[in-house]
Amino acid sequence: MENIYALMMSMAAALLALLGYIATEAGFARAKNTGNVMIKALTGFCIGVPCFLFAGRYLAFGSEPGARTLFFTALAAALAVCVFAAAVMGRMRFSAFCVMSVLLAAVLFPLTVRASSFFTAQFGLLDPMNFGLLGTAAGTAGFMGAKVLGARLGKYTKGGVAHAMPGHNIPLSLCGILLLSLGVVILAGSRAVVDGASEDTLLRAMENMILCGGLSALTALLFTAIRYRKPEITMTISAFLTGIIASFPGCMGLTPAFSSILGFLCGFFTVLTIENMDCHMNVDDPAGLCGITLVGSVLGLLGSGLFYEGRGLFAGGGFQLLGAAALGILAVGIGAGLFSGIFTWIFHWLKILRLTPEQEIEGCDLSEHGMASVYHDFALNLDTTDCSDSYLYAAEGCEEIEELEAHRPYEYPPVEAGDRQPLTKIEIVARKEKLEHLKRALNDIGITGMTVFPVAGCGVQKGYNERYRGVPVEIQLRAKIRVEVVVAKVPVAEVVNTARRVLYSGHAGDGKIFIYSLNDVVRVRTGESGYDAMQGASSE
Repeated sequence: MENIYALMMSMAAALLALLGYIATEAGFARAKNTGNVMIKALTGFCIGVPCFLFAGRYLAFGSEPGARTLFFTALAAALAVCVFAAAVMGRMRFSAFCVMSVLLAAVLFPLTVRASSFFTAQFGLLDPMNFGLLGTAAGTAGFMGAKVLGARLGKYTKGGVAHAMPGHNIPLSLCGILLLSLGVVILAGSRAVVDGASEDTLLRAMENMILCGGLSALTALLFTAIRYRKPEITMTISAFLTGIIASFPGCMGLTPAFSSILGFLCGFFTVLTIENMDCHMNVDDPAGLCGITLVGSVLGLLGSGLFYEGRGLFAGGGFQLLGAAALGILAVGIGAGLFSGIFTWIFHWLKILRLTPEQEIEGCDLSEHGMASVYHDFALNLDTTDCSDSYLYAAEGCEEIEELEAHRPYEYPPVEAGDRQPLTKIEIVARKEKLEHLKRALNDIGITGMTVFPVAGCGVQKGYNERYRGVPVEIQLRAKIRVEVVVAKVPVAEVVNTARRVLYSGHAGDGKIFIYSLNDVVRVRTGESGYDAMQGASSE
């Protein structure tokens, strides 16, 4: 009867871990991609289970495996697909992801299970549920997929300098990582009960897992406080999950002291891995799950080889277990990297891998699923960083700005000699993604004072003609920004033409510019009015 309850708990744990993946990826995504990220994680799991059960099982086991082994392995393989989904979020076509999920669940992960069984039988590898090598394969596949796919627009400059692109809901990601960690812990405990582990062994495993995860998070907290001058939130919560994953292979045979050492290593290497992938390798892993899974799986296998009671190198067991872990990691890592790299490159060559820049800028939710936002009735901060713009690169000396073709420049009536210098208010309504580049362009021509408003509206196109649950959306207000500037010294025509050059894409929705004449302006602090009020430290 205990085994029946344990099997039911393992199924619940897998769904809990899936919920954790969905929440983590959604929180680290941009708001405009949240729905796409959530459905990718769910779809990857739903594809992974049948593909492994109906096709992958024969590659994984050759002969008919036991029902218990097949059940646990299928759950682990399906969850591993979610790691790849996290690495490619925000820019991979949904159709290409579905095909890649089939290949991972039906071919790569079964071959990984086969390799794990081989190293276990021949060299004594310690890898319960094939969890360590599956995590290694998933992390490596995600790394290569993200590398071939390329980063999100605006993540790196042409010179390779990384831009921070924070997720839109960090608390949701924290909850997701805790749910994912809880799912992994319950899955490990359920497997131990099914395998007949005693109560003392089970308590030891739970103690080691929470000890390793907690010390990993504390290490990351202190390390980032020293390295960045302040403790980094996302690194800390990521390190907690790394420690939980790393403790999985050897949780039943580690002493508390060795679990503590493993937790320290996990926290340290989590920070270095995520930072180096982001800043030096130019691999855009938005949620960090690719690095977390890879570091946790590798350190978990190597940690068992070093510290496992009676078999580890530092526990008097010699090099056999450590050597088996190193060989398994090397073989699976190379195989998974080649597999993922080759197929993603083929998809890239066929031009079916990545969204177009226009689709990526407007968001995967809209371009892939016809949903303007999953936060329909929520007010969100402006998303102003996830786009690529010729003006930004030109200002950095990377490429020239192309002049607007077939459009004559705007001309404004000149001021007659002797007339009072006029004051002009210019309102620019534009796509929210263009704000950063517009601010920079205006600053370059001498406009340093501006007011920005988040607004919503539509033009004659009535927003985007989409459907929600099959019902046409008649009028859909689109999120925009309104930038107001008042000019006295800078020519109005120069401001207008600069704004047009930055905002122009040739598509409906580029925006409009409104020009007003002002009677006067008064500076509150000094009482100056007119042209004089617009000069000084905070003027144009």
